Amino acid sequence: MLQNLDSSYELDIQNSTLRLTGINLKSKSKSYGTGFFIAPGLVLTCHHVIENLTANSQITAQWNQQDFSVEVVSFCNIEDIAILSIDVKNHPCIYLSKNVITPVRHAYSYGYPEKDKNGNALSTVFEGHSDKERLLTLKEGNVRAGFSGSPLLDIETKQVFGMITEDRKHPQTSQTLGGYAVPSKVIISQWSKLLKKPAATQAILNLRSISELGCFIEGISQNRISINPWEDLKEEEENNPLRQADVKTIILGWAREIHHSFINIEIKDIEVVLSNLDSSFIGKRDVLYSYFIAKKTDLRSQIIHHFSKKKYSVLAPFDDCIYLFLFLSSNDNSFLKMVNSELIRKQFIKFLEDFIGDALCNVYE
Repeated sequence: MLQNLDSSYELDIQNSTLRLTGINLKSKSKSYGTGFFIAPGLVLTCHHVIENLTANSQITAQWNQQDFSVEVVSFCNIEDIAILSIDVKNHPCIYLSKNVITPVRHAYSYGYPEKDKNGNALSTVFEGHSDKERLLTLKEGNVRAGFSGSPLLDIETKQVFGMITEDRKHPQTSQTLGGYAVPSKVIISQWSKLLKKPAATQAILNLRSISELGCFIEGISQNRISINPWEDLKEEEENNPLRQADVKTIILGWAREIHHSFINIEIKDIEVVLSNLDSSFIGKRDVLYSYFIAKKTDLRSQIIHHFSKKKYSVLAPFDDCIYLFLFLSSNDNSFLKMVNSELIRKQFIKFLEDFIGDALCNVYE
């Protein structure tokens, strides 16, 4: 069945999935499931994988041979969907297909059943819809406990069109007949409700991946089933002609790119701002360089540009914009505190939550 599937697609799916382990700290009992990255720092899985966890439980994720703690961002128990956050970088993200998939379709998946610590591939067939099209019915394939939360890839179109949710057994003999999956269109229908949350914003901030979120959104139009925004940004940075420029020139270029009011900014203005920064930070040229090599499409630049135009009654002070940009890049509150106005700081955090929430929600608009 997999003979028509390019091995690169298999690797895309495998590299995007995580093994989820729920542990009851009192009884030491464990439960297993699968999740997959759907945006920088955000993981999609089934709600039932996490719903029985209590105050005496914890859930961990294993990815790339490392263990990570995860937090629950949001969930929809009716549709059996949950979003988790995880502090990990340089991972690929799966894009869910918005296209209608008709049966019969051969499909590929990858998940983490209980006895398969390193994961296992699954071949199955989508044969039709169930429960008023809320579920996809799968036949064949050894769908079993632990595959819940695995992405489902259409071998012909190379699109991820669902997420496995449970096995399907014969009612009399308990013989395994296949399984069920949540369609991508159902997940997408709940997308805004799931991700318009401060917890989702905080996950992006904690991972310092606002640029990566923008790169992921940009890359969606390229028809890839998975996108590694960290790799894409690294390639852009390496090819940037300003690589050898001094930091002040780089910041000057950044300012003129994102805001018309900065057209008259000169090096002396930048020197004043840099003098307010900790001297040890100024010495980290490569760090400052990586922060300020930002295109107009970089979400950090967009956030500063739109916030300064919308929230300031006059043109945005240059130093405030620098400090806010550094905060967006590093999630270091010391930069936020450099903005003198407490009102501006509060307005910015509210604006930031709305902006990132909208950016996440607009992925599937």
